[in-house]
Amino acid sequence: MRKSKSKAKVIPLRRKKFQTFSISKTKYRVRRYEQCHDKFLNYCQIEQYLGKIQKNYPEKVQIQVLGQSAEKRSIFLVIITQGARTESKMGTMIEAGSNGCEWMTVSTALYMIDFLVKDESLVKIMDYFIIPCSNPDAYESDLTNSGRPLSMDLSNNCPVSVGFLRNEGDYNTRFFEGDKNMEGKLQGDGTKITYPFGFTASDIYDVNDLRKIAKAGLAGIKNRRFGIGSIYDCSGLKFGSMVDYLRSHQTAIKFTYIIHVNKKERRLDPHKILCYGEDIKKLCSLYD
Repeated sequence: MRKSKSKAKVIPLRRKKFQTFSISKTKYRVRRYEQCHDKFLNYCQIEQYLGKIQKNYPEKVQIQVLGQSAEKRSIFLVIITQGARTESKMGTMIEAGSNGCEWMTVSTALYMIDFLVKDESLVKIMDYFIIPCSNPDAYESDLTNSGRPLSMDLSNNCPVSVGFLRNEGDYNTRFFEGDKNMEGKLQGDGTKITYPFGFTASDIYDVNDLRKIAKAGLAGIKNRRFGIGSIYDCSGLKFGSMVDYLRSHQTAIKFTYIIHVNKKERRLDPHKILCYGEDIKKLCSLYD
């Protein structure tokens, strides 16, 4: 006699409790793509880009030609402002590309131009004067013929006043015995923020103010480390730096810095342009 199979037990379905979620209506800005965001532009492309920026933002951007390079390339100054410039409004000057092989500094300057013309928060309180590439011949040569020895480096080309700070330390000794004192002092290239001076080991009189502002600028950067110190402490004995020249001849300009955007390397990754640009933007916004 066959036994009948028992029926499978039916398990009643349980109703699940559904949670309700609210949808945020926050609007986020989407960055408009520009070639300079992920590519090292040649100098002709830089000129075209600056022309486009001036055309699209005529009320905020003025472009002046400071002069011509040895190979007859125009050297541009980009002035970014909002409203009429007044004597009471502060200004920031950014100069890049004096050393032709540091393409990332030129791209970072272009990033700052792009950011400032599209964002009104910083321009309301300060005018910006940006030279995106002060040495176009060397930049174009190095970009086109990567790997060749650099022929024109203007990064330490400003005149040095012999005897400046003569009563404040060992300036004269180190000036005339520079080669001897450079030995063992260089700490290598890398990301750093340096301030005057490079021609003496003596600290500038308001070094604490310079160091304080430099440290404040690093507060917003989380994923990269920058060294901070005088040019002499971070890079060794240097003559003819622009920030040294400005500080010794234009005493009204107190906060002068050289920002080393990246470590020196022959093969720079263009995909890091946005990342490095964001870092420098944070530094500049905190300095303001």
